[in-house]
Amino acid sequence: MAAIFTLLTLVHVIETGKFVADWSRYRAAVASLAMGQDSDANLGDPRFVSSKRGPPDLTTLEWFSTIPYLSVILSNFQPTRLVIDPAGNYFWLSCATATRNAEKQLVVPVHAREMIRTYSCLHR
Repeated sequence: MAAIFTLLTLVHVIETGKFVADWSRYRAAVASLAMGQDSDANLGDPRFVSSKRGPPDLTTLEWFSTIPYLSVILSNFQPTRLVIDPAGNYFWLSCATATRNAEKQLVVPVHAREMIRTYSCLHR
């Protein structure tokens, strides 16, 4: 039993280490896209960039519905581009909610909220 437990613990430690390393690379890739100058205007706005520009080996970590919000957070709330998954089809915020949030005085800068509003309103 001790050998089985040790083996399972070792496998868990190795897999956790691999995940943490990949997650760190994924975060860096999303932040780089959000702060970069690359653009995919065909996504509806010249301030949008496709998440598919990131490393292909990290696509298993993507969650298409949260990438735009993650890109805002990882850019310290000052993104140049909003990173979106072009195949995504689930939107957290309605256009009305995103518009109300864009007009309020909040901690998240207006520029970031306006990009999220544009993204939300394009799909509602």
